[in-house]
Amino acid sequence: MIRHYGSPASGVNKERNIRMVSGKVKVNNKRGIHLRLAGELVKAASKFKSRVMLGRNEDFINAKSILGVAGLGAEFGTELFLNAEGEDEK
Repeated sequence: MIRHYGSPASGVNKERNIRMVSGKVKVNNKRGIHLRLAGELVKAASKFKSRVMLGRNEDFINAKSILGVAGLGAEFGTELFLNAEGEDEK
């Protein structure tokens, strides 16, 4: 399970003049983001037309990629950043 905390932020990607919504989430599952949970996350992200990115520090991955999400190695308590950019970002 991943819990959202903090208020979502929005901004403008100045390079492409596109609005973007972002926020922080914290991994609240004691086992971290394991393969089954990664699949659920990918399934949820894939419902959107927007580009959805998930990451920590400077490493961002496509949240619609099972290998990318599972490869984050996010353990319990890990803080992740979620960015959505596109027509249905909200």
